[in-house]
Amino acid sequence: MKNKPPHFSSRRPIHCPACESKQTAQILYGIPTAEVLPKVESGEIVLGACSSTNLDPTWECTDCHTQIYSETLRGKYEEFPDLFIS
Repeated sequence: MKNKPPHFSSRRPIHCPACESKQTAQILYGIPTAEVLPKVESGEIVLGACSSTNLDPTWECTDCHTQIYSETLRGKYEEFPDLFIS
C-alpha cells in the first residue's frame, strides 16, 4: 500500500494539515544545547535527528506528529517520492 503524500508549506503552519491542531513546532536537527531545552519542553521546538539531510521535514504537529516539509522541497518529492516520509 502506498503512503499518503507528505504535507508541504511555505511557512510554519498555523494549523496541522492532518488534525487541525494549532500545536505546530519547528524541528531542530543536531545536538541540542541547554538553552534549547525550555523551548522543547514548551512545545516551541521538536528535536529531530542528530544529523540531517536536505530532504528532512521542517515542522511537526506536537499533537499528532504529522511532519511538514518546506515548500521548496516539493520539486524533490516529485522527482524522488520514495525519499520522503509520509
